[in-house]
Amino acid sequence: MSLFPTTPRREPIATSVVAPGWRPAVVSIGIAVLVFGAVFRHEVAGAVRVWIESTAYNHCFLILPLVGFLLWERRAVIAAVSPSPSAWPLLLMPVLSGLWLAATILDVQEGRQLLVVAMFEITLLATLGLRVFRLLLAPLLFLFFLVPSGAFLVPTLQKITADVSVAGLHALHIPVFSDGFMIEIPEGTFEIAEACAGLRFLIASAVFGCFFAVTMYESFLRRAIFIGLSVIVPIAANGMRALGIIVLAHLEGSAAAVEADHILYGWLFFTFVIIALVAVGMTFAQKIDRQAPAAVAGPSRPSPWGFAIVIPAAMVLALAGPAYAASSLCATPFPRSRRRKAWCQRRGSVCPMPQQIGDPL
Repeated sequence: MSLFPTTPRREPIATSVVAPGWRPAVVSIGIAVLVFGAVFRHEVAGAVRVWIESTAYNHCFLILPLVGFLLWERRAVIAAVSPSPSAWPLLLMPVLSGLWLAATILDVQEGRQLLVVAMFEITLLATLGLRVFRLLLAPLLFLFFLVPSGAFLVPTLQKITADVSVAGLHALHIPVFSDGFMIEIPEGTFEIAEACAGLRFLIASAVFGCFFAVTMYESFLRRAIFIGLSVIVPIAANGMRALGIIVLAHLEGSAAAVEADHILYGWLFFTFVIIALVAVGMTFAQKIDRQAPAAVAGPSRPSPWGFAIVIPAAMVLALAGPAYAASSLCATPFPRSRRRKAWCQRRGSVCPMPQQIGDPL
């Protein structure tokens, strides 16, 4: 038997034995992880490659440890509530698998990765049951942060940063001419490049805001407010950061004077904003009591047949899209193109897609 000696408040848990059903549930989830990792290995490898190569997504390596921490905080729930596998969530699996197939045909890697996580979430819901999934909702939904997404926001963030900078320069009566992302003052010309759009700042702040909110607040309203601040504040702050760099160049009389250190200024400003967010958030923090749900009269042992049926069914439905892509889209005698051949070889096949449906790749 596994024991959980204390709650997060270091008080003894009345029901210290893990609720029945967790061992087969964990084994089932482990099998699902292995199957998903093998079948969707290209999506997993692509995500990890982005984590390594892009500084905007280096934080993704911390997501799984943060999920583990959030689950540990909810260990009283695990000790008291038994998973109850149910088949009704699997009704969503064919839809998600079909969307994955569409994203594959359109070669939208971010969409494929998001749908893989969504299918895994449905597998968790079917394995644990609605009640346990709802009690563990925060750490389970945190898995979506494993997907390196948000690059489509860069042009919008560039425009906002440029608009804030120009508006600030006008307010300070500094002569300025702007053309798109180019800002010119008498001391030099500045470009709001993609790296200056603030995407790294925004994503890191959003992840931190979600983690802080589910850790420090119990009220849905307080969580929503803090997460909203974690999104709005970094966008506005990045515009102020760009404005500050341009104003500093104006005061020093040369744009080249701040060119070498503007990245350092950005990280210092980012650190200051995060500290300010924490200070604001702590002013209305709540003391969360993560005790077992009061409605639990006693854990009931789930039927092992539930896990034996739900997990294979979830795997079959989730793998329908990849199976169709490998057998139908690739195994045809039509003339092949280099891009089609490369796609089929990545998915483990050697034949091209049918010419009639166009060349989506």
